Amino acid sequence: MRVIALPVKSLAEAKSRLDPVLSPLERGALTLAMLEDVMDATLAIPGWSTWVISPDEAVLEIGLRRGAHAIEEEMPPLASAVRPHPRAGRPGSIGGRIGDEPPRPPPARRDPGEVR
Repeated sequence: MRVIALPVKSLAEAKSRLDPVLSPLERGALTLAMLEDVMDATLAIPGWSTWVISPDEAVLEIGLRRGAHAIEEEMPPLASAVRPHPRAGRPGSIGGRIGDEPPRPPPARRDPGEVR
């Protein structure tokens, strides 16, 4: 099964950067309008299932009503699930390299006048 996952914050927390210019109700309405637009696109893709993941019941209801699979988010947001990669260079970093070899330094630049 191929899935398009649409994570949606709680309507009370969504679009918080717009707090200076939009009320909480307006931010929630904007979030729902954007969800509807995205679902218009994802539900029209043959062979793909759309999943709406959210802690907000209103968001999940819209997903179900539109024919998506609704999943209640029970865990904290994704950012809290990110853990440091065991091969990351320093504590607290979340990066890492896939594979067993350490990263290689870039090749040294040659002087254009240098003879090989």
